[in-house]
Amino acid sequence: MVLPGGIPTREDIKENIRSHGFFGRVSALPPRTVALASLRAVQKNRASKIVGFWNHIIYAATRLAPQRVRLAYIASVWSKTEKDAF
Repeated sequence: MVLPGGIPTREDIKENIRSHGFFGRVSALPPRTVALASLRAVQKNRASKIVGFWNHIIYAATRLAPQRVRLAYIASVWSKTEKDAF
């Protein structure tokens, strides 16, 4: 399991990352960074990998918060994002 945060690959995804504000921007990593970190984790036989400093911080914070707080935050972030049909 790889937890990479946002990966800015297409223009619509880049726009979604920008719409997520500060945490969207700091957690987004280039595809190459995510791929290299994932391959290193596989070589070390790791079951999971969190890629990036801010993604570690965000993951730890979300584990400490109650589920209803996490869901309310996710809903507020994604409510600012344009939805598409796919």
